[in-house]
Amino acid sequence: MLRKEEVDALRRKYPPGSGVVLHEMKDDPNPVPPGSKGTLELIDDAGGFHVKWENGRSLSAIYGVDAFDVTPPELTALKLYMPIGAELFEPDDDGNMPEEGGELSGAALADYRDAVAEALEAERAPEEAERGIMRWYDGDDAVSAKVESAVFRAESRDGKLWCVAECQVRGTLAPAELDALKEHIRSQAVGGFGEGLESRPVSLGDGAELCVHLWQPDGWFIRTEKELFGDAPAKEPLFHPPKKRPEMELLGHDGNIFSILGRASRLLKAAGMGDKAKEMCDRVTNGAHSYDEALQIVSEYVRTEISDALPQKKPRKRGRKSPER
Repeated sequence: MLRKEEVDALRRKYPPGSGVVLHEMKDDPNPVPPGSKGTLELIDDAGGFHVKWENGRSLSAIYGVDAFDVTPPELTALKLYMPIGAELFEPDDDGNMPEEGGELSGAALADYRDAVAEALEAERAPEEAERGIMRWYDGDDAVSAKVESAVFRAESRDGKLWCVAECQVRGTLAPAELDALKEHIRSQAVGGFGEGLESRPVSLGDGAELCVHLWQPDGWFIRTEKELFGDAPAKEPLFHPPKKRPEMELLGHDGNIFSILGRASRLLKAAGMGDKAKEMCDRVTNGAHSYDEALQIVSEYVRTEISDALPQKKPRKRGRKSPER
């Protein structure tokens, strides 16, 4: 009896659509004839290879018992495009950073392609060396088996900068499988990979910094190359995030309240709470006297490491004073 991890490894190595050639089927009174060829449909929990044999038979081949060869489909590239944005912070003549950066996207961001590409590459965790963000895919299904890897890259096309999830896929993804892959990429763009990326600004030299963010609250999508640049109709809107209090980590923003505020604002907008994002920003800008007080206000709107320790209180009105950076 194979262990679960062994079955999972077989499913990743031999996704549906793999070719099967039978050499010998043992311990069966009416075996499939040697030399029979077929197409793998699935691998069950016991390690049985369910094959659609060309001769019409449907008997499974048992891994470790029967003798057969399996040839997985060739890897093919699949590109999934999405808009990418960034905030540019440039110091003034006195070396002071502005409270808000200039928003860049599309054509305006194209000149910063190398910096964005470097940031995306640097954000890859050691655990993502082989499979990219597919390392965090939690489904034990055909998507996990077929999609070998998915990596975020920056690509200039038609004068605009795009974020591209470059995927290596075995076989063909069914429409529902493609939607599941897009949803996983979206979850990594909004949180996970995207959150880490936003918390680490890119140094451009001369004190300037670029804060890159994958997800945007308005007009954001994930499309295949054919959907975006070809004649295939795009199925939109694809994502309808629920209105629930988002979570984020304060650790990793290096004490930059503006990075924290921008991240929290985007998470609230992603959760369909744009009004709360505006309210939070107004309270921090107009009411926070210190960095710690600004963190407390942010932590009332998004769940952070300090949210549970906060007392329940109504916001107090104060004069305008920017928080310490």
